[in-house]
Amino acid sequence: MSSSSYESYSISAAELRRMEEEAKRRMEEERKRQEEERRRREEEKRKKEVAEVKERIVAMKKLQEIGRELHRREQEKAIMTKASVKAPTTTAAGKDKSQMLMEKKAAMIEMAHKIREQLARIPAEWEPMLGNQRARFQKTLEDIERAGFDTFDYNRLESLRMYVNQYVCSAADRYIDWERKRETLQRDGDRLFAIIQSLVRRAPEENQKRDAALMLERLQGLFAQSSLDRAFEGVAVLNVQAQRLSSDVEKAIQQELAKNKVIDNVRDVLLNEMGYDVIEVRPPSGQAAVPGVKDLYFRTPDGEAVRISMGRDNTMRQEFMLLHKSENDTLTPEAAAVEKCRRWCKDHAVLGKKLSAHGIFLRTNWRQEPEKGNFAAIMQEGSASPALVDEEDDFYAYERPEYRRP
Repeated sequence: MSSSSYESYSISAAELRRMEEEAKRRMEEERKRQEEERRRREEEKRKKEVAEVKERIVAMKKLQEIGRELHRREQEKAIMTKASVKAPTTTAAGKDKSQMLMEKKAAMIEMAHKIREQLARIPAEWEPMLGNQRARFQKTLEDIERAGFDTFDYNRLESLRMYVNQYVCSAADRYIDWERKRETLQRDGDRLFAIIQSLVRRAPEENQKRDAALMLERLQGLFAQSSLDRAFEGVAVLNVQAQRLSSDVEKAIQQELAKNKVIDNVRDVLLNEMGYDVIEVRPPSGQAAVPGVKDLYFRTPDGEAVRISMGRDNTMRQEFMLLHKSENDTLTPEAAAVEKCRRWCKDHAVLGKKLSAHGIFLRTNWRQEPEKGNFAAIMQEGSASPALVDEEDDFYAYERPEYRRP
């Protein structure tokens, strides 16, 4: 017998199998729902991107045409260079050194102008897609311009022209590769988004919901940045975190299902077979709710109360309490309270036997005998004064590590 007890409960193998089948059925329903949601999102995205895809195709064709034209000009220039390779030696004698430097500087200015024209062919907003080479090319060109087109930089400018030509010629192919990577990232991100969104919706614990919501924020932030490589790395990290959280959520869901089964059976036995009633009470003043703990209050046949608290990890605490309907109620004498608690202890033993018939088995880890007294008092909902609880009574003591099941 005890005025309060801390117990563990287990569920029979047959009932566990039934619960596992039910969990699988729910998981399958959730998978189908996620699949339907994914298809809906993809369809909406497909409709939204039709115009963008057409624009990309036009842009890629234009870049490919530019590349072919630049390649053709390079070939023509190479042929003309071979034909006139000896021209400078035949005319150099008739020119002074200053005139040759002026002609070389003029050629550099013209070359710089053509480089700018080539870079302008590619929209600035495409730079993140093609890397930051365009910015580097422009910086090199600005350095040469600031130096006054010194002929010492002629070879440097010529190399820059060649690199820019290659950059523009390959822009279309690089853009296509970027687009393929972007589509892959989008598919992976959408799949991960659906998983995390499901965790937000299904997680039974507030801290799990909060972690999943933070993951959604980080995932959305990854798609807002320009670097695909960093986005891929971020999605991979979030995918690992989502798998871990999903495992924790599934475990918590199973515990919640088991807890709800015990609650339903306890309520059914006490109400329908043992003459108890469900009551609403005010939470004890000064006691904050413990995450993962659900309290049930019942009025005993002789007018007192029992608090059954379903805790974490298949744990349950049961406590006999004194029930007051108003502030004018007098306290039950201690001897009478002890006698009523003994009757509850007998009912507690009956409750355990009836629960075992439903596949639920209790194991007592800790208990306090009725003779020790010190009963907590609780006031029924609707009373004019706050609930009364003995300050020395630590109702949630069973959640401390020393009371947790090993």
